[in-house]
Amino acid sequence: MNYPASKLRGIKSTIQNEFFKNNMSVAFSLNGQVHGAYSSEFITRALKYKLLKDYLLIHVDCTNMTLHYRNNLFMASRDRLKNGKEADVVRRLLADNLRKSELNEIYKQRKDSFSADTSETNELLRKFSKEIPLNPEMLKLLKQTFKLEDIGKKKDETEKDKRKPESKAKSKEPFVSQRYPSIFQIQGKPDKDGKVIKSIPLGGDKTIRFSTDVENEYFDRIKDQGEMKMYILRYGANITRGGSAPGIPRDIDEFFQVVNSSPQDGTIRVNLQPKDNLQVGDELEIKANLTSLVEPEGVLEAVFYVKIEEMKEKEPKPEESEVPQIGLPQMVLVYKDEREGVKTWSDFEASGISFDDTEIMATDTNDKDELETIFINMDSSLLRSYKSKLDGDETLQVADNKYISQVYFHTLFLYSILKQKKMRFSIEDQQGDKAVEVEELLRDLFKSSYCEFLLRFGGTEELIAAID
Repeated sequence: MNYPASKLRGIKSTIQNEFFKNNMSVAFSLNGQVHGAYSSEFITRALKYKLLKDYLLIHVDCTNMTLHYRNNLFMASRDRLKNGKEADVVRRLLADNLRKSELNEIYKQRKDSFSADTSETNELLRKFSKEIPLNPEMLKLLKQTFKLEDIGKKKDETEKDKRKPESKAKSKEPFVSQRYPSIFQIQGKPDKDGKVIKSIPLGGDKTIRFSTDVENEYFDRIKDQGEMKMYILRYGANITRGGSAPGIPRDIDEFFQVVNSSPQDGTIRVNLQPKDNLQVGDELEIKANLTSLVEPEGVLEAVFYVKIEEMKEKEPKPEESEVPQIGLPQMVLVYKDEREGVKTWSDFEASGISFDDTEIMATDTNDKDELETIFINMDSSLLRSYKSKLDGDETLQVADNKYISQVYFHTLFLYSILKQKKMRFSIEDQQGDKAVEVEELLRDLFKSSYCEFLLRFGGTEELIAAID
């Protein structure tokens, strides 16, 4: 359902007032009582899910932790976690497991909703870039992963591709879901004996994927809820070549840390992390059962094999340069009213970014904190006021171009400088200091007369004339 932007802002405010108390986004509890918490900083910096920071509330039940671990994790005051090895491990494991869950798909869908036809804005951006006198240091900053002259060109485009447009990949067929699954298969190429074998490094993890036709809500719906269970049929050495092993069947939790995800458009993901009782060279035969009311037995089965391997040493990363690796990001123009081929305020409100008369810009970054997209509000009250004193189509177009270029390039360089200096910001409110991300800082900066200054005195000539 599409709600107007004003109603969506009201929903967001209601969610914040009802569920988010004391700037708490992650709550650690013991027997129902909160003993520590993380702020939204965990969501923006550890998870890198900045679009979800106002909507994601995470509850971590620590009741089953050992007493020793609890004592090293929680403060006696029950207001925060201790600084130490245990807290670092919990933070890392929590972030890793959440990034491997269906939450990652949800975040990707939110980011994909921002996609727009940027051919016109890329052409405009290319023209702007040619007119800016950039010195070598600025070019070094901008050209790390981006070539100004190659926007829109595909590196692997060949004459053969041009002559045969039919060779392009076909569009993906829409997924048609069923209320109950009739398909359940392990994804992967079988060997000559028809066995699907997965290798998992000891000390690492791997995501196993299953194909199905059941709807996405199968594990979460209230009525006729489905379930998936996994068992170890055999384990030991060389079982994939016919060897035998004791203990069948056994619960998979004895050997692996398991994180299940709900079905997502025909795929069920299960992340397996070997436990300490496994060693390099072990082989396991695993059976996965998916409940189904379609089959007479009520269960669909899939069998696969796992080999435990040594963790491969990662190749040393090249030394990072002093200049952050950011490319020139996309430019997306945002409008208040709907029209064909443009993004509107309501499109972004549903995905966690608010636009109204006062907003000038917003940004989107990837999980490496590299700036990917700059969104520019073309229906801000500031731009309307500035253009109200002008006349003529050409003059109005020049005003639009000035507004776009000033906002875009000032955002780009301010973001680059602040990230390069590794600055951190916070504001003080009734609940104490609250961390502020660079993206939030820039939005407030542009709202607070900074953009008006750029429009009125953005060029040297206008500023000198005003001083004279």
